[in-house]
Amino acid sequence: MRFPMLGRWEDAETGAVLLERLFVAETFWQRFRGLQFAKPLEDNCGLLLRNCRSVHTMWMRFAIDLIFLSEDLQILETRLGVNPWRMVIPKTKGVAHVIEVTAGQKGNLQEGTKTRIIQDTGSPRPVSGRGAGGEVLS
Repeated sequence: MRFPMLGRWEDAETGAVLLERLFVAETFWQRFRGLQFAKPLEDNCGLLLRNCRSVHTMWMRFAIDLIFLSEDLQILETRLGVNPWRMVIPKTKGVAHVIEVTAGQKGNLQEGTKTRIIQDTGSPRPVSGRGAGGEVLS
């Protein structure tokens, strides 16, 4: 994957791991390119589009599931099986970040679930601007 590894994504209340490996797209161009021209993501792997409120799937080779998150990483909305060549704007207000996964991986997520990211030591920056490498973000 051409993006830096951020860490692990988990349910903040139960500690259940939602994604073992979460990569991050931080800059405008990283978010714009996203998964264009990429191979499908491996199981238990996702891409966090930081500070992103909508998604396009132009030039993608596979369908994806989208998880729209608030600033504090609560799941606000999901869109499952989004095919290539689509534009997705969430219906829910307050979206701050989006996670993309290969379609069919995360259909069991519930809106309202509070999540957190456990960063790998040495990750450059946390999602919300709080904390440092190795810290729990919620």
